[in-house]
Amino acid sequence: MVQRAAVNFANRAAWPDVDGIWLVGDIAELSVQGWEGLFGAPASDATAPSAVFAGADVQVGKLTGYGYSVNDLHLKAAPRGADIAVQLDSSVVSGEVLWQRQEAGTKLRAHLQKLHGQAREAVAQTVAQSAVAANVAPGEQLNPATLPALDVTIDDLKFSGKSLGQLEIIGHPEGENWRLRRLLLSNPD
Repeated sequence: MVQRAAVNFANRAAWPDVDGIWLVGDIAELSVQGWEGLFGAPASDATAPSAVFAGADVQVGKLTGYGYSVNDLHLKAAPRGADIAVQLDSSVVSGEVLWQRQEAGTKLRAHLQKLHGQAREAVAQTVAQSAVAANVAPGEQLNPATLPALDVTIDDLKFSGKSLGQLEIIGHPEGENWRLRRLLLSNPD
């Protein structure tokens, strides 16, 4: 059993003070695709999943995935009970994301101070990428019941340089469906 370890990128961190596995350093490029199952299924023991992962403090030159990229992202992560809290900071996204593992499934909570995106080539490409993100093979139907519940607030949403205002999204799986409870876009105009 590993009591304490550090995965040190670019040799910039000191030995951790707290037990668990730490990810620290600088990474030139990182893809988020394919890491969806890293923390495993929900556990009945609320402390089990985070007992190994202790935290992360990583500077990523370019974070890519599902057709999008973010340059110069500072990412800090730490367990919060059985959940994983991630602080994001870059010129296009900043705020906190909380990945909650529950017996009934997962929930993604996010409060972002800003999210500034660029237009994509086509809506069809985005839909295809979303299917890949949900681990759906080409030709298969997306099962909405397997999607995480969402509770997302974005204070400053910009798309292709246009300010859209504040966005709130709340939804969750319900039986074989996914129910959108709240979708609110508000701006001063």
